[in-house]
Amino acid sequence: MPHADRARTLAWLYDGIERVMTEERLYLNPTVRITDLADMLGSNKTYVSVCINSYTGLTFHDYVNRLRVMEACRIIENDMRQGRRICVMDLCVRSGFNSMSTFCRAFSKHKGVKAKSYMLALCRNVEAEKESALRT
Repeated sequence: MPHADRARTLAWLYDGIERVMTEERLYLNPTVRITDLADMLGSNKTYVSVCINSYTGLTFHDYVNRLRVMEACRIIENDMRQGRRICVMDLCVRSGFNSMSTFCRAFSKHKGVKAKSYMLALCRNVEAEKESALRT
């Protein structure tokens, strides 16, 4: 396959991967496999793997876990802004992980801090924002 055709095919495939993963939130399925994604796109696992690696530099599992960590951060922020407390196990399940150890490892890898530390820092920021709003 000529280079330009391969590049177009990968770009088309990556657009499909992003659409399925973000719009349909496939990453929330704790048992999602690369073959599930490939089947939804009418492709195969090798092309999907090569495409994800080419565009993100990540393996399929790291790509999915990055999306899950982003979801976990969104959940933390939303819950804290609404005054709801959240436990890490609940966060793990709601963001698509089926293992607490995988969640903790992925969170630290993608955010550079442990989930609990991230939650505490965000809680301090939310409290500071509330205090600032009260002073104005």
